[in-house]
Amino acid sequence: MSTSYILIKGATIPVEFNTNPLPNHDILIENEHIKAIGPNPSPPDNTNITTIDAQNHDSARAGEDDAVRMRKQYLQGNDPTNALLTFGIVPNEPDAHSIDTKIAELRKSREIGARLITLHIALGHYDIFHQCTIQKLADANLLVPYLVYSHDASMTDSELGAIRESGAGIVSTPDTEMQMGTEDPGSLVFRAGDMGCRVGLELDITSNQGCDVLVQMRLPLQMQRALEKTKNESGPPIKLILNRFPLLPGEKADLMMFRCDDIGTTSVVDPVGTVVFHASVKQIDTVLINGRAVKRGGELVGVDYTGLCGEVQGRSERHRREAGGVDIKWAGEFWRGCLEGSSSHKCVDEKID
Repeated sequence: MSTSYILIKGATIPVEFNTNPLPNHDILIENEHIKAIGPNPSPPDNTNITTIDAQNHDSARAGEDDAVRMRKQYLQGNDPTNALLTFGIVPNEPDAHSIDTKIAELRKSREIGARLITLHIALGHYDIFHQCTIQKLADANLLVPYLVYSHDASMTDSELGAIRESGAGIVSTPDTEMQMGTEDPGSLVFRAGDMGCRVGLELDITSNQGCDVLVQMRLPLQMQRALEKTKNESGPPIKLILNRFPLLPGEKADLMMFRCDDIGTTSVVDPVGTVVFHASVKQIDTVLINGRAVKRGGELVGVDYTGLCGEVQGRSERHRREAGGVDIKWAGEFWRGCLEGSSSHKCVDEKID
């Protein structure tokens, strides 16, 4: 099979943790994979190359078009009362962009039809300049109930109060917060909960860590206890934040049933304590969603595990091959430069020229 190349010239490429997209960059594609991105990538000599002039094209526009297509094609029903899956958007990192860019992306997300918009914000120790992005959004009257704020470690009490009044939600990703060192995950969860905010826990970067939602319940509680011991002071009592939905006639049949007959969970005294401190996903025996069993006898219903594992393995191998062409040193320097220079908006000029 012959190798084919496509060279896209002069594209504008959005980059995460960047104050502006990368202008005037080229993309070299070998067969179905991207081979190189940057100014003037060099294809092999004596090859058949198809060149596309993208000087007047913006890949961000293409991303918007793709989001619109996904919304219309797969997620027309956006009401959570009758749709299991609804449409949401995660814009570019707000802390790395100007307030005007934030406003434009929020408006565009709503125009496309996002029911929820998640903002990765106030990343603790990475929020070097303590930008108070939430306060800026509050001052612009942009705090609304359909926003969800993730991470949030360096939020001020004033910002948490503004979120509470807006009716928006706050979520912590304990595994990620501890791995990245953004902050103690428990401090934000309990502080925001005490202030009356809508608080939740979530899984994050499941390609990098376990997908056990019960672990996310344990981590902030145990971390907070450890810190209280370290401080050697008598702080306020630890509280477990747990939403309980009533099992009543007419409610949706969304149920999760745990087995409690192994050595780690037998002799249940406190059901909540047993689930949070002793159970894992292995103890989840049955899951019903809208009355339909999606897990039964500890196994997902209607899932071809052998085929799924083969597909995951194939994707993993492809990602490793593609990662071999990444300049890790440049990427690391670029990332640090963006974090350190995000408030001055000099990141692109310093790292790309």
